[in-house]
Amino acid sequence: MSPRHRRWHRPTTDIPVTESDAAQLPLPIVAPDLLARATRVAKQYRIEHGTPITPGQLAVRLKVTSEEATQALAVLDLDPNTDNRPVRPANGRPVRATR
Repeated sequence: MSPRHRRWHRPTTDIPVTESDAAQLPLPIVAPDLLARATRVAKQYRIEHGTPITPGQLAVRLKVTSEEATQALAVLDLDPNTDNRPVRPANGRPVRATR
């Protein structure tokens, strides 16, 4: 082997990674009372407007920070029973809520 070729194959020290070292994403932490209020407001907004509420609109209505509203909506979107997703158009026109 040439000296140049040997430079590319320098031994490295492997660092073992245990299962407890695996990266984990932090889950949004939302107070139960804030989540309950966010659920009510998001559902009411959806009924009135036919579209999901934005984090900014939710923050104003709940008098919380935009970050708290974003986290609350993220938790609501994890619930498959929550209608906080955009309405898909039918025949090119949005379908309004009928509740």
